[in-house]
Amino acid sequence: MTSIASPTMTTKTNPAAALDWRYAFAGALVGIIFPLGTLAFDCLRQGLPWSWGSIVTVHHTNPLHWIIDTAPFFLGLWAFVVTTALSNLRTERQQTEAALQQSEARFLRMASNLPGGMIFQFLLRPDGSVALPYISPSCREIYSREPEEIQQNPHAALEMGGESAYWRHP
Repeated sequence: MTSIASPTMTTKTNPAAALDWRYAFAGALVGIIFPLGTLAFDCLRQGLPWSWGSIVTVHHTNPLHWIIDTAPFFLGLWAFVVTTALSNLRTERQQTEAALQQSEARFLRMASNLPGGMIFQFLLRPDGSVALPYISPSCREIYSREPEEIQQNPHAALEMGGESAYWRHP
């Protein structure tokens, strides 16, 4: 999905496309009106008629107009580069999130189908307390308890296993 939308692209395929086009249109409008407005203002201020000769005269008497006139082109180019980079980052993030979801689903399938064992994450805190942030669903077969119950009271499950000496802080 890109944020640089084509005129045929609908907001159903890219909801951000409508917003991108509105910003692009507003930017183009300001990019055209502002330089023309400053030229007209300086022509009026200097008492010059609105003509090509007057525009050249204003540019020679005030070099700031060269910057004002070229700024919309450079800003438009910069907007294109930034929009493309953001679109690439968005696509990369979506691909990474999809890969992470697939990896998590694969891990959960493996953890819940582990025969005769369980996977868990054991956390020993600096104060000596114990926590089990993750316990696979196969703990139901071993402890006859839900993973959430064991996470709330890890010592009870560890005591049930008869191996509490392994889990105590030295």
